[in-house]
Amino acid sequence: MADSLNSDADAKVRDFFGANAEMYSRSKSHSGGGDLKLLIEYLNLGGNESAVDMATGTGFTAVEIARRVSHVIAVDETREMLDKARDLAGRSGIGNIEFMLAHVNATGLESGSQDLITVRRAAHHFTEKARFISECHRILKTGGKLGFVDMVSPKNDPEDFFNRLEVARDNSHVGALSAQAWKEMIEDSGFVVRKHQVHSEVIQFSEWMYPVGMETAQGSECRKIVDEMLKKGKNPINYDPANHTRTKERVIIIAQKE
Repeated sequence: MADSLNSDADAKVRDFFGANAEMYSRSKSHSGGGDLKLLIEYLNLGGNESAVDMATGTGFTAVEIARRVSHVIAVDETREMLDKARDLAGRSGIGNIEFMLAHVNATGLESGSQDLITVRRAAHHFTEKARFISECHRILKTGGKLGFVDMVSPKNDPEDFFNRLEVARDNSHVGALSAQAWKEMIEDSGFVVRKHQVHSEVIQFSEWMYPVGMETAQGSECRKIVDEMLKKGKNPINYDPANHTRTKERVIIIAQKE
């Protein structure tokens, strides 16, 4: 098995997000998307939990969780993203977040030590997804919760236009799974799924491209893929040429370690 801690895919993640950390720190979608509000609601937090936010990025999820629990460890492998998360916590007056530069598959956190783990909009970058879910299961206490959010690939997309577009925009994208595949993987790791919901959102194509500009080489390649898709009579992203919008679907899963 390839060592995910030193893979080319992880180097691409660090390169892409290191270069774009400032832009992600200003992302309205990441800071206030409907999926974040639903995740918080479904977790039904009590206030005394110890939590880990995996692949925290610029810290939007970690900060919202920290407002509602006793302590959060924010984990990310990209130093520039952690720096932005630290800045956000400081500006928000949040003092109960510990920042950890580490790979999500090998955090070194104590087994059975945490009440909650969240991971939002990140797992499509993971090369060894099942290994990550197993790491979450190891870290959680019995009865602990996993709050999971990630983009999902459409059901009817045999030519994989969805993932082709994601890779064209961001070459650190490894692959999105279907909502059912994520549910089964989480269950196979020993969790009991308590909530499984797909959240749909219609967004401007340029908003989806952010922080990559439409006039970049990546933007040009994405337009070529969309043209190819439409010429073949396929439209798994529900692209609207008149309004330049597309649909993005994300699965929200709340699971428990028993």
